[in-house]
Amino acid sequence: MTMLSLANASITVMQGADHGLTSSPDALPAIPLRLIAESDWQAVLATLPAHHQSWATGHQFKAAVNSHCLLPDRHGRPAEVLVGIGKQAGLWTLAALPATLPEGTYYLADCPALKDASGELLEKLALGWMLGGYHYRAMPPKTPRPPVILAMSAGVNLKAVHALATSIAWVRDLIMTPANQMGPEQLANEAAALAKQFGASLNITMGEELERGFPLIHAVGKASTQSPRLICINWGQADKPLVALVGKGVCFDTGGLNLKPGKYMLTMKMDMGGAAHVLGLAKLIMTAQLPIRLLVVIPAVENAIGGNAMRPSDVIKSRSGQTVEVENTDAEGRLILADALHYAGEQEPELIIDFATLTGSAVVALGGEIGVFLSNDDKLASDALAFARVTEDPLWQLPLWEDYLEQLESKSADLLSCTASGDGDAILAGLFLQKFVPTAIPWIHLDVNPWHDNDRPGRPKGGGDLGVRAIYKLLQQRYAA
Repeated sequence: MTMLSLANASITVMQGADHGLTSSPDALPAIPLRLIAESDWQAVLATLPAHHQSWATGHQFKAAVNSHCLLPDRHGRPAEVLVGIGKQAGLWTLAALPATLPEGTYYLADCPALKDASGELLEKLALGWMLGGYHYRAMPPKTPRPPVILAMSAGVNLKAVHALATSIAWVRDLIMTPANQMGPEQLANEAAALAKQFGASLNITMGEELERGFPLIHAVGKASTQSPRLICINWGQADKPLVALVGKGVCFDTGGLNLKPGKYMLTMKMDMGGAAHVLGLAKLIMTAQLPIRLLVVIPAVENAIGGNAMRPSDVIKSRSGQTVEVENTDAEGRLILADALHYAGEQEPELIIDFATLTGSAVVALGGEIGVFLSNDDKLASDALAFARVTEDPLWQLPLWEDYLEQLESKSADLLSCTASGDGDAILAGLFLQKFVPTAIPWIHLDVNPWHDNDRPGRPKGGGDLGVRAIYKLLQQRYAA
């Protein structure tokens, strides 16, 4: 028996019809989970014994999504769990259960909802189960939940499920960590630990070398007591195709001299979410040993206030040689990404992917549960949309609308960093970043919200993830061994 765990939610391999799963004579047999669509509920209800019909009806179970009903045996112990799935089973179908079911081992019973279920669906269900046990590592539940185990068929790739669950948990934990514990130095330490785990090389650029080579990154971070830096991880064999992952690492964003109102600073520890996403994605890639050469580039800064902080209207020469006029110091993410993307392009990868918590306008346009992306390559964009649907990791494309470029014209520099109005800012940010990416290299820019405002099964309030699973699936398919 192989057991993989995340918090109290574990998964085990079940061979054939062996529902005992233990050699202990005192252990109870595994309990079936019967998944039921709302449209099937009345038909299923009619097949239940009379006492279970009365029990389910009395508990007002109607197979709604995220609902369940424990049917007791004659000793009052759970004999079966009816699980409401709404319209159909998916990633989050089982996510509510680890926080509510009594201790025990459970398995998916044969039912119409799982008839001819693909291995992909079963792996989604297992992933949702594990993420249903997630909590921020520094704050375990005040009342610990009893362990619950989901038994899956031997054909399910539990190693892949575990890799996804643990990588996503790490992404969330990084985002949740307070800025006084996750500044540029600590973020570099996390990257160093990842590099060491997989035998990758690590290079960190700081001080005068950063100021000379990456002046936009230095300008954004120089007012902080923690020095800005560029973190680079290199992994993989030299003869493999090079893929570059770039992540925005603003460990805290005050807005700079364009100071944010206090309420908007409350969650600004999440502004390094882009860096967290690429670290989690890199961990997945290295765990799976995808046949690529990987470059991870993270500009790590704190956008602080001080006598040497960058000012609105400052003109700064970027690594690419293009000059940028700072319109608003609170549009700092695109500045540090500009230098990082140009550096990534210098390495001549065959693909560049960047993640950023960049613009409020993306959230205004699509809400916090759908990630925005922009791309210079139609095939790459089409694949991203397709794999977002497959993985239930919602993304939507915005256009790189070149007619808007005139809004970034400056009388003092080659480019204006943003506009005063903020209209269409997610698109303008993409157009700005595109100026620092070689035109011949396929590139996708993800502008994602890394924060859950509400508690939902598998997605508790706090640090979140968007796009990691979709982009990982894209890379798996693109670089299948």
